[in-house]
Amino acid sequence: MAEEKTAREKNEAAKQQADVKPAVVDFTDLTKKNQDYMFHLDKELDQRKYAQKNEALSKVHAELLEKQKTGIVATKLYGPVTKKADEIIAGPKKPAKIPTLWEMALDNGLMMFALFCAMYAIFGVFSKNSNQTNAGIITLIATSVVAGIGLGYFYRQMLGQQKQRNWGRVILNVIILVAAWMAVFGLVGIIPPSVNVVLPPVAYATLAIIAFAVRIYVKKRLDIPNPADLARQTNDNNKK
Repeated sequence: MAEEKTAREKNEAAKQQADVKPAVVDFTDLTKKNQDYMFHLDKELDQRKYAQKNEALSKVHAELLEKQKTGIVATKLYGPVTKKADEIIAGPKKPAKIPTLWEMALDNGLMMFALFCAMYAIFGVFSKNSNQTNAGIITLIATSVVAGIGLGYFYRQMLGQQKQRNWGRVILNVIILVAAWMAVFGLVGIIPPSVNVVLPPVAYATLAIIAFAVRIYVKKRLDIPNPADLARQTNDNNKK
């Protein structure tokens, strides 16, 4: 019985060893810089006691072996070793979400509305003639809507892959949007002051605060990233 038990234990131990993947230690097919990077990445994952280290190193090794054919080094492809280790442990990043035109138009429209309200509040305090038609509430709303749509379109065009951008078309559309904004501003200017009411500075300041708070809520609710962050994520994805 003892001999059978010992044999069974040896078989189980052998089976467990067979299931364990061998450590990835041979990076001799990489360049010296890439070998050094993989060595430190191996050490970093060891220090963090990452269970799937061997599998992760195998994937990085295979990808790096292919990329180095075009002269790319690991530090340029992955960044610092600690950053790559963080990405491996945290798992793959979700692809960057590009908001729809109307989401970006809403976000930018609220931003412009808040800025215009703050500007009107300041002008209302320091301007002697505070009843100017071009400072009316209808002017503010109309120009904010047009500016929001224009900026939303512009950002979406800039977030496309560079090879797919038709710069001539982008510039033409931007010119059209600027012309539309100026036309709306001019048309609203003929609306009589009795309709295009100029609010007191305090009211504009209050609207600016409300618009800013609503924008923060909308960004969180719709998960709208900042254009700069979104552009950086999109460019990183396009490089891969």
